[in-house]
Amino acid sequence: MVKVSLTLLILLSFLISDASALESVLTTMAPKKDSSLLPKGMAIVLAQEVGSDFEADLAGEAQVNVSTSFFLAQELNNKNSISVSIAYTDQVNDPEVGAATNTALTWQAHEMRILNDKAVLIQRVSTFLPTNLRDREDNSFQTAFSYAPRLIFSFKDNGTPLEWIFTPSIRRNVHEFSTNKDSRFNVEYTLGLSADATYDYSDRIQFSLGGIYALNRTYNEINKEVFSLSQEMNILLSKQIIMGMGHRNGGSTLRADGSSNLGIYDKINSEYFASLIYSM
Repeated sequence: MVKVSLTLLILLSFLISDASALESVLTTMAPKKDSSLLPKGMAIVLAQEVGSDFEADLAGEAQVNVSTSFFLAQELNNKNSISVSIAYTDQVNDPEVGAATNTALTWQAHEMRILNDKAVLIQRVSTFLPTNLRDREDNSFQTAFSYAPRLIFSFKDNGTPLEWIFTPSIRRNVHEFSTNKDSRFNVEYTLGLSADATYDYSDRIQFSLGGIYALNRTYNEINKEVFSLSQEMNILLSKQIIMGMGHRNGGSTLRADGSSNLGIYDKINSEYFASLIYSM
């Protein structure tokens, strides 16, 4: 079985939420930005993550992945905001595999309370710029459009420090050619769903469980399913800094023999990670 890379998981996150995985953490922990450094209504978030499977390869080394994410948002008025987000992933053992994701440009409506104030709905529409060199050259990727509303159920008003966050999504990719350089069909549509449950253990410590499912449909109408499951603990170190650590497993939903590949832990694919998020 091919080992799932951090690049795949970051791309999964962009497919579903149109931004990096740090968005879910920021939604629930909300570090305070230093407004004196930025124009009114602007926010900047930087994040770095280091992950490893701790399994030695043929060279006797464990694969170490590093991801750096950038997120910038600007309020347009009291109802709308726009943002840009991109991530760069790399392997310490093999720097040549480093690559940037495609850049997401997102319009987001402010929170709207629905279901008798029991939930919050955030509408989001995104387009993507072809900043991933391999995707552009090997797959002839040109752009993509997606709709990914976020639905938040909070039980904090009832005294339970628990939140559920659901993000269904649909994405349409645009390629110059229907096949890539290896004559394999590119992905035309992606239907996805991410679900996160967060529990505030204290004012500074939060535990979360996350799941991502994506159905990729190629130009020749073949479906490919991928998933990611994660468990994480985040600590608010200061009003601007969050430190996280956790475990994730993901990849194709099916093994080569057709059996299910779904699971919280996998000896080959599981990865342990630590992250640091800084908000301005």
